[in-house]
Amino acid sequence: MNSSQKRIAVRGMVLLYVMFALIAFVGMVSLSVDVAHVQVVKSQLRQAADAAARYAAVGLQTSPTAARNNAVTAAGYNLCDGTAVTLDPNNDIQLGSWDASSRTFTPLTGSAQSAATAVRVTARRTFATGNAVKLSFAPLIGISTCDVHSMATAVSSTYGFAIVGISSLSTGTQGGNHYIHIDSWNSSVSAYSTYPMSSNGNCSSNGNISLITGTVINGSCQPGTGKSVSMSGSTVTGSTAPLSYTLNFPAPNPGSAATINDNANLPGAYFNSSTGDFTIPNNVTLTLPGGTYYINNLDWEAATITFTGPAVFYITGTGNSKHASNGFWTFNNHITTYQNLPKNLKFEVCSATKVQYDFDQACYAVLYAPLATVTTWGNADDYGAVVGNVLNMYVGWHVDETLGGAGVQGKIWVVQ
Repeated sequence: MNSSQKRIAVRGMVLLYVMFALIAFVGMVSLSVDVAHVQVVKSQLRQAADAAARYAAVGLQTSPTAARNNAVTAAGYNLCDGTAVTLDPNNDIQLGSWDASSRTFTPLTGSAQSAATAVRVTARRTFATGNAVKLSFAPLIGISTCDVHSMATAVSSTYGFAIVGISSLSTGTQGGNHYIHIDSWNSSVSAYSTYPMSSNGNCSSNGNISLITGTVINGSCQPGTGKSVSMSGSTVTGSTAPLSYTLNFPAPNPGSAATINDNANLPGAYFNSSTGDFTIPNNVTLTLPGGTYYINNLDWEAATITFTGPAVFYITGTGNSKHASNGFWTFNNHITTYQNLPKNLKFEVCSATKVQYDFDQACYAVLYAPLATVTTWGNADDYGAVVGNVLNMYVGWHVDETLGGAGVQGKIWVVQ
């Protein structure tokens, strides 16, 4: 081989190297540009799935059909790769239950879906659905599209029960002669009149329910799956069948209330701004404005309090020096709620503490303490809704039907 031929051979080898390098470069460009594109699409699908799952969970409080319709609508408001996200109601939307301890979603089918408390939504851009993500550079190496999907699961606060002991529920008597009457009424129609009223005084638990002799429930009383109601000598007008799903009640979320609140309206003589404790001693009479209050421990004893507007108390403590294990302690109090409407006074207990809920005058309020052990006591019945982890009831309760379940309708959160 002469020198001229050698030069041609070398040039040929260089050309091959350049070609291989060019192919490798194109591959790297494809990898970087197309991967970035796919990640953007995945993020857009995630946003759409989250929105669809949240709105579907709201629809659960109406019907399975409403949940699916809501999901489709919410997804359609989101764009992915320049086009509206579409969902297949039958394949992309599942209704079921959520187990918070194991963080597992269990789909329900058929009529059981009417008891669903969770929704799982899958937003897809795939070859099978005819809308796979088109790639820009990858076709040069034989890959023209990519399948992308994103999944979101949202949970809704359980709807339809207003008296809940999540782990257990029981009724008892005070002095052997104060029997428990539970029923419901609609505060938007009229004031409560005489027991028994309507039949939506529904009670429930994930555990067993124990009713002392003489308890009368004008509504359903349903224990957890595989659990039972002990009700010798008691009356329940509705269902006592065990639930086929797990109740879900999230801990209260104070949001910005820790820093943006109306604590300045609390009298300095009783509110310690350093500890956050709100302590009212015996025989004090107060008038308090409505507002949002963020409290550590709340301790009221034989106080008379009148609210001039809607109020909510977020209670975060687990006990003070006087009541070591009680973050929320009331005893022999007289409370006047604004307009006598339970929705206008809410106690949201955020901690796993003990709650003593004791009034000697009818109290119109919502007590929401899903982590706490709650005891209701006093010389007068309560009106509104109550949720506790363990719920021990020694007074009657009259559910306000306008609250929607336990007065926490609309608490929706994404869990996956």
